[in-house]
Amino acid sequence: MASKEEYDRYAAELTRRFDEYAQWAIENWPNSEFPLLDSDFTESRRELSGIIGPKLGEPAPDKLSGPEAKDVPQEDGDRNEGGTASRRPGDPTAAPFLPVSPSPWP
Repeated sequence: MASKEEYDRYAAELTRRFDEYAQWAIENWPNSEFPLLDSDFTESRRELSGIIGPKLGEPAPDKLSGPEAKDVPQEDGDRNEGGTASRRPGDPTAAPFLPVSPSPWP
């Protein structure tokens, strides 16, 4: 089994390479009418951190509790009107039913 230092080096290298890739993609994007932005890679970075953390022994950002949970950015769209976290379709942690408002009787 690899050491924590090896995990950290691997995670840092993977993140560095992804950042280089994103920068290259932005600089070489052929459609100047609709340029790529760094924000276009936000979800990919989130997915990458979700892979790196749990697979290398760190908790996933959505599983954190305590002070480290405050450092994880939350999407504005992650909350529904009731204030509870909503789940996206395809999310393996989602409930089997989506919350919906009842329809009034005719």
